[in-house]
Amino acid sequence: MYRHEYHLTPPSGWMNDPNGFCRFGGRYHLFYQHNPRAPRWGRMHWGHAVSDDLIRWERLPVAIGPDSFWDGALGCFSGSAVERGGELCLLYTGVSVLGQYQMLARSRDGVAFAKERRPVIGRRSLPPGGTGRAFRDPKVFERGGAYYCVVGGDWNARRVRGTQVSLYRSDDLERWRYVGPLLRGVLPGGGVFECPDYARPSGKDVLFASPMRLPGNDDDEFENLHSTVYIPGALDAERGGFEPDDGPGRYRELDGGADFYASQTLTEPDGRVVLVAWMQMWKRTMPTAAEGWAGAMTVPRELSYEGGRLVQRPVRELERYRTDTVETGSFIVDGTASVPGLRGNVCDIELTADLMGASEFGLRLFLAPGEGAGRPCATLRYDRRNASLILDRSRAAVRIASLDGAEAGCDVRTTRLELPGGLLRLRLLLDRSSLEAFADGGAVAMTSLVYAPDDHTGVELFSDAPVRVVELRRHAIAGVRIG
Repeated sequence: MYRHEYHLTPPSGWMNDPNGFCRFGGRYHLFYQHNPRAPRWGRMHWGHAVSDDLIRWERLPVAIGPDSFWDGALGCFSGSAVERGGELCLLYTGVSVLGQYQMLARSRDGVAFAKERRPVIGRRSLPPGGTGRAFRDPKVFERGGAYYCVVGGDWNARRVRGTQVSLYRSDDLERWRYVGPLLRGVLPGGGVFECPDYARPSGKDVLFASPMRLPGNDDDEFENLHSTVYIPGALDAERGGFEPDDGPGRYRELDGGADFYASQTLTEPDGRVVLVAWMQMWKRTMPTAAEGWAGAMTVPRELSYEGGRLVQRPVRELERYRTDTVETGSFIVDGTASVPGLRGNVCDIELTADLMGASEFGLRLFLAPGEGAGRPCATLRYDRRNASLILDRSRAAVRIASLDGAEAGCDVRTTRLELPGGLLRLRLLLDRSSLEAFADGGAVAMTSLVYAPDDHTGVELFSDAPVRVVELRRHAIAGVRIG
């Protein structure tokens, strides 16, 4: 009952990190970490799906799995893909009893893959001080006629112990040379900057990573057990350096919701940068496991860099699947307001509101049927006094619990949102058991799973003082048919 309509999920079994997000043969390819045997993490395979438009996906057979000495211990961990010489080439982490090393697999048709017999980045190519015990998730990109990849890993120098993101260079994807460290830091518990990535949205160098157990701060960031961050700066590909705009050790949260991790980007030939992430989080209860599957991908997002910040918007292709639009003119909300036709749990909602003198305004989502019949399974509200957007799923029909004592809870997430003019702009993507919220034109994003019964489709607005809703549109999403 919780299966998404327009978010990619595994046919059965387990899904986590997106891998190999690319274009090949005129189609989009998206691979993912996959355990086909059970709805829980296990020996990793690469699941595979293709699409013509980033929304409607077709599932293909498993692309690669643990079948050699170099990936026989825990499987084929995360990586990326690039086209070279008419072949689709996968660069991934193999986990053997000796450690973690980077492997290569190739395909002519984009379906059947043949692996190289040995690592292309092995023990002799480790960064100085690297141990190989946690050395994973290569993301490959092209620049200046050469191939580069960033890899996350641990290092153990004489006086400093920590983790880093390393840069490698190659002319043929087979022989790689270590260039230098792009990011160094110390994470609690020996964590790794997982799933590193590099892209240039709007021509701006941006480094991405998913650091494990990053401590929270006073700006309501990094509330999850593990986080996904972006770092704007300047890449020196020749010397292997990255100069962050905010200075060393400063990270910006990519998504402030409860379920977002391990993002990966795709750069289109026209320069458009598209990002997708795992819509789940580690060490949580997963209600869909009872249905035989677990894990989902976010809707792909277009990235731009505007006014010194990264902006995320759902890919424009989603708009092709809009139908049954309900649109209102301007009206006042003072207390609670129900709008005729404003309902749905598979929909796309756009709202602009002038907060006027109100301190609090928001939406109650996934409401039970009948007037005043039930509590909302999710609430998204703006707290003007604290300049915060708050996503609360504590009253959901099926609760999600954290399984790690280091995480205080996972019901409520807060992110900073300054609105100097008092104009709140929201876009909400609802899909049966998920909510992706974008505010201020995509400058703020919050993604969380919300488990509600199928008939919980009600939506209502609320405020603590008069608020003028300038515009409100709800579009049903239909015709996706992921299969």
